[in-house]
Amino acid sequence: MSTLEKAIATYGKDMQLTVACEELSELIKEICKNIRGSDNVNSITEELADCYIMMDQIAIIFGIKICDIGAFIDEKLARLEKRMAEREKDPGENREEVWKKNLDRLINGEFGEYNTKDFGKCAETLARYWRAQAEADYPGANDNFDYFMSCIKERDK
Repeated sequence: MSTLEKAIATYGKDMQLTVACEELSELIKEICKNIRGSDNVNSITEELADCYIMMDQIAIIFGIKICDIGAFIDEKLARLEKRMAEREKDPGENREEVWKKNLDRLINGEFGEYNTKDFGKCAETLARYWRAQAEADYPGANDNFDYFMSCIKERDK
């Protein structure tokens, strides 16, 4: 029995799956810190090691074979290459253009059940959403919130 199999037998499947979630969240936290300017590559490396260990345990728990994972990896890498090739041909819209287009769609009542008379309610909801994301240190949320609010102010001029 391998060390990973012993860990699963000792602590139980549910506990090891919970620990896997915790380790993945710790990696996410370190990546977010790095995005905000922290020099923490060593911490990211350590969390990656924890995640690799836990991912191996997840595979053992669910009886997933490495060759099955490899097939999915190959498929997803091929899809990524295709998307990058398509983007190279047509870089598409930048974030500012997308925001303006979506704001116009919101104003014109093109988002689901919302119509122009509900614009204030929609804008308030979106602003609260981005503010909550920013308060949770979601990468890019402050920029999104600030840009959204500048679009609202520009619209209201």
